[in-house]
Amino acid sequence: MPHEIDWFQHYNSKLASLDFKKTDLNKFKRQNKALLRKIISFKPRRIIEVGCGLARDSFVLASKGFDVTVLDRDPRILQLAKKNSKNLGLHLKIIKGIFFHLQKTVKSSYDVVFHSGALEHFDDKDVVKILRNQLEVAPVIVFSVPLKSRFNEKYFRGKEKVFRRLLSKKAWLKILSGFCVARARLVHDRHDDLLLVLIRERH
Repeated sequence: MPHEIDWFQHYNSKLASLDFKKTDLNKFKRQNKALLRKIISFKPRRIIEVGCGLARDSFVLASKGFDVTVLDRDPRILQLAKKNSKNLGLHLKIIKGIFFHLQKTVKSSYDVVFHSGALEHFDDKDVVKILRNQLEVAPVIVFSVPLKSRFNEKYFRGKEKVFRRLLSKKAWLKILSGFCVARARLVHDRHDDLLLVLIRERH
């Protein structure tokens, strides 16, 4: 990864509070509607969010009765997920691990791997490596990345100072040319995102 980002510190400085309340769930449901709908459309039994951050999408899925696991490398992030699970009265399975060794970290398979706003922090070679790793764990990956747009340039450049590549849809599809891309759609929930679905190819 080109830049190490302290996500816990990033969230801590950006948000007024990292303690979630049950009333926050309705807000979380609106933030990534398209991503959540796509995950649910696969009727998955077991779901894992990798690089979970604040795990907002995972909490929404757990509230709908799905079996959800979250994975992150930062123990502070995982402790926060554990704390907010109690706050929300929800259950998440919590695992410490990183993108690059996912199949070594998790000892079982999942129906869907997902993440939101994660891959734009990596270079092309790492993106490919990460996704190939994830397809060893699940036959479907659902994820979103922010696109290069006037709105996103203003939104991210004005608010954040973390390394984040804003690329076009064409550029992302070029990076993903070695994968079976089942879906690539522009969505406008929180910002201008490309919603993608990758499917494990049968040999």
